[in-house]
Amino acid sequence: MEISVESQIGAYLVGKYPVTDRFDVRARVGYAEFDFEGEFNGVTESATIDGLAAGVGGEFMVTENFGLIGDITHYEADGALEFDQGFQTFTFGGILKFGLSDGE
Repeated sequence: MEISVESQIGAYLVGKYPVTDRFDVRARVGYAEFDFEGEFNGVTESATIDGLAAGVGGEFMVTENFGLIGDITHYEADGALEFDQGFQTFTFGGILKFGLSDGE
């Protein structure tokens, strides 16, 4: 059996708490929708699920203008597929700040 995510869209509120000058703890809550496609014994099916999402993670600024983000998010799953306990994703990304800095 093979299942893949065809698309995902979500909207989140994000809060940060500074731990050091370069590291923040992050939390987010929002709503997301996933489109899945799966194949089993030559039969392809697709389904959409949506629901509330909440996650925690961190943000580390490597330099003043470049940083890294990582988090784990739990998704409640309502829709065509039934995930009894929801599911989790791990996300890694980058931050690139550009433009004028404060005070300029």
